Amino acid sequence: MGRSIVCLCAAWLMFGRAAVGQQDSLKVSLRYQAFAGPEEAKTLTGGGEWAQFYESGLKIGDYTLPDGLLDPKVVYFATRWTMGTNRETRWTNTPVALLAKSNSDVKKHDRLWIDWNRDKVFTDDEQVSAKQNGKSSVFGPIRRNEKSYLLVEDSGMYFTIVPTGYYVGEASLNGRKYRIGLIDSNLDGAIAAHTGSGESGEDILLLDLNGDRRFTGSPTDSSWSAESEVLPMPRLVQMPNGRFYHVRAARDGRSLTLTADTRPLGAVKIDSSRFALTLLGEEGRVRALGRNGITNVPSGRYQVDGVTITTLDPNGGYWSAPISFEKPRYITVRTDRTFAIDCGAPFRLTLEIGRDTEGCSFSLQVKDRSGNTVDDVNTPKHERPVEPKLRIASSSGRTVKVLKFHYG
Repeated sequence: MGRSIVCLCAAWLMFGRAAVGQQDSLKVSLRYQAFAGPEEAKTLTGGGEWAQFYESGLKIGDYTLPDGLLDPKVVYFATRWTMGTNRETRWTNTPVALLAKSNSDVKKHDRLWIDWNRDKVFTDDEQVSAKQNGKSSVFGPIRRNEKSYLLVEDSGMYFTIVPTGYYVGEASLNGRKYRIGLIDSNLDGAIAAHTGSGESGEDILLLDLNGDRRFTGSPTDSSWSAESEVLPMPRLVQMPNGRFYHVRAARDGRSLTLTADTRPLGAVKIDSSRFALTLLGEEGRVRALGRNGITNVPSGRYQVDGVTITTLDPNGGYWSAPISFEKPRYITVRTDRTFAIDCGAPFRLTLEIGRDTEGCSFSLQVKDRSGNTVDDVNTPKHERPVEPKLRIASSSGRTVKVLKFHYG
């Protein structure tokens, strides 16, 4: 999962329960629960999978259509899992869809059929229900691999495919109940073998860290922050009691087994009151949450993947900033010493000026106190701060030009 560096430019669920104290293993039963709506599904899956209705030389006369359709159009229903990776057969394997309008007043197609059996006949049982979600069309549920999915319009002929729901259960930690869940985010019909790499195409682990019975966050770069409760499926996860557990999910998503890691813990120090440290080790990508400058991690050798520091806003919520390192940085966590990683606030802006035949360009990069790259900055509303402005003045102080930076 790639990062987007902050660069500004200007130019001239069945609720099963399992109790966890200091026990070494627990199994949580999960049930399937529908998402509250398409927006929640898109948020918790990190945007879902892409889909496109693709026009490429298809002739409507080659197909048998229902009677009385308004503005019918035949198109390929192109997705990652319908097209496959074989270039020679991808269009042969891709099903054809039929689009039509429900009446002459609608501006875009809002009726859909998918010819799954490829017999070139669109029948009633191949029609997909449709509804409006604000200004976007939502088609579905679409059945595949014994699961149901929604097709949510992004713009024009471009759509996002998301599951209709997820698997959720409940675990008890130190007398408090926490929700935990799984999402088949890559739509392959099964909870995937977890790699913990954070790359796209992985399924999702949901973990209610603060006990508010909601899942906050999205499996993007910021999912490794101290506040996110939505993680690309890890092999090793830190539970709210601070202990690390190996994660094993049933392929059908209906149960989750957590087995405590038995390695002794070592301390890692980062000068921040609240942070998340991400490490790459034998178990893939691991997130360790820190408070008051310290986090405890299973002993071993790791590559530092990044640090996200978090600061409380006086008006509520948190500011967060992920930090990465230009050169690989390795640490060995031991029980007899505290390993310190030098990073964090204060941040500073670095101005770079480029010149070419058309004039000058200016860019700003955000660095932390040790010169590490600040990949992004997020406000308590999960937005980027307002872009700064650049004032160019003459030697006498007269303003020559005011330019507004934009994120690039």
